[in-house]
Amino acid sequence: MNRNGGIGIQVSALAFVAIVVVAIGLLIGGYGLPVGLGALVGFILGALAGLLGLLWLARGSGRTIGVGGFQWNSLSSPSVDPDLERMTLMRTLTEVLGVDLGPVRRIVAVMRATRAAGLTVQLIDVELRDAGLAISFDVEIGPGSLHPPHMARLSLADEAGTAYRASVQGNGSSPGRMRLFAVAIPAVPAGARRLTVRLDEFLDPFPPGLQPLVGPWVYEVDLG
Repeated sequence: MNRNGGIGIQVSALAFVAIVVVAIGLLIGGYGLPVGLGALVGFILGALAGLLGLLWLARGSGRTIGVGGFQWNSLSSPSVDPDLERMTLMRTLTEVLGVDLGPVRRIVAVMRATRAAGLTVQLIDVELRDAGLAISFDVEIGPGSLHPPHMARLSLADEAGTAYRASVQGNGSSPGRMRLFAVAIPAVPAGARRLTVRLDEFLDPFPPGLQPLVGPWVYEVDLG
């Protein structure tokens, strides 16, 4: 045992003796058994809470401490902040949604569906705009399948190697169906003839949140 631990035990022992003396004094002074026992029980509970707090700090983040049959873990609380990756995703969603994509240049009808994780996701169309693109999806939730979260991770690729940033959010839903609307920047370059649209997963970046549903749902779009 280290020196700090020894000092802590000595202080706790002296405090315990002092509170016992106070409790006896209260009893002798006529305050009655409930007051004296109340003071003693209050001290014991306070000392136990303080001990657990010291153990928690000493163990550090991610460690588990136990007393008897009970255990506490510093990562088991539902109030844990989202991890860095999901915070980055939230920032991207917010930034891209706020971009003005400009007027529509052309609409490419796709009407193609793929199925994964109990979801049939149909890519309806791709709107090519001056400063970006917009994509509409229809999601059919199969019998016995979990309802997906209202956010998703989307990646885009073309033969020109354009680095796209995309944001996807649910836009209305029912028990068996949901609509998704995606926006992405920058605009598809004039020379691009094919666009790969990959919906990687549905996710909720706010813990505890809904369970993620992982695809992928992949589409090859002929831009003409």
